[in-house]
Amino acid sequence: MSRIYRPRRTVIVRHEDPCKEAGELKNFILYSLIISHGIRVDTDLLVSTGNLLYQLSGSELRHLHAQEESILGFVKTVFCRHALPPGVRMFTTGATHLLAEPGYVLLTGQGVRVAEKPQTIPLNKHFVIADFRELSGPVSNGLEDVVKLPVSNMLELVIIAHYVLDRAFGAWVRRHGRIEHFNPARL
Repeated sequence: MSRIYRPRRTVIVRHEDPCKEAGELKNFILYSLIISHGIRVDTDLLVSTGNLLYQLSGSELRHLHAQEESILGFVKTVFCRHALPPGVRMFTTGATHLLAEPGYVLLTGQGVRVAEKPQTIPLNKHFVIADFRELSGPVSNGLEDVVKLPVSNMLELVIIAHYVLDRAFGAWVRRHGRIEHFNPARL
């Protein structure tokens, strides 16, 4: 039996007032954590707002569905009422302690061409999808390789980065209580 490596992904976004920007944050949750009627268990979404940091862990989230009303209700529960359902944690410090491992690959929008062959990205990496300018000095200094994607905004970056990684590695998804490997390259 061959062992399949599960790469990890972390999406980092910044919102000044996530409660007021619920519509935009809903899209980040949708495109970061939901795929084909399932939740990405290999992905975490970090939402930085002022001095608070919310971590939405795909491996622990439950009952998150792709319907707009469902995600908007989730956003209001977490970011407006500050209720923390399973899979959501709130911290009062920066993201540095969550990104303490060495050897990350950063996917960031800096107006440069996409990687020609995403299959050459090493599998033993933790992928960070973020705007390089949003990361603190200690986090950005710990990054090993940078793959730059030609995007104009952060939501586009999340969509394209997941597409590139999914085409190269597929995604680990929880559907109906089971974890399975979803590989769009084989569709």
